[in-house]
Amino acid sequence: MTLIDDADLAEDLVQETMERAWRKRALMKTYAYPKAALAEMAKNICRRRMKKISADFAQVSLNMLLEQEVAVTTAEDVADTFIRMESRHYLHSILAELRSEYSRVLVLHYYYGMPLKEIADLLNMNYNTVTAWHRRALESARKIHKEREGGRCYE
Repeated sequence: MTLIDDADLAEDLVQETMERAWRKRALMKTYAYPKAALAEMAKNICRRRMKKISADFAQVSLNMLLEQEVAVTTAEDVADTFIRMESRHYLHSILAELRSEYSRVLVLHYYYGMPLKEIADLLNMNYNTVTAWHRRALESARKIHKEREGGRCYE
């Protein structure tokens, strides 16, 4: 089973695992099955790193929504660009109010076009959990939008 597809990241994680095992070598000697303990240590390090990467990815994704370069050539393009930028700022402000896992799922699904199943695999989460977060995220975003628009909500 492969947890990491990136060879450089895998190498870093192996090195981190070996460093941690070396620091805890006295404890490692007490295990009946040190190879199994080392494998479990490596899996835990991978899980922690993947959680950090996915959290960083979500924050970068939110910032990328606002920082995209747009070519403007005509007056109509200027108006369209302004509307798109205003919409991005509005969406970003709504996403910022949501729980981080909710906004992460929305960005991955709607901005990057990832199916919910792939998002579940990426985040190492149960598919049903991701679908529940998606549903709750949409409900929360609608509620925030409705509050801002004074009761008007477009579905």
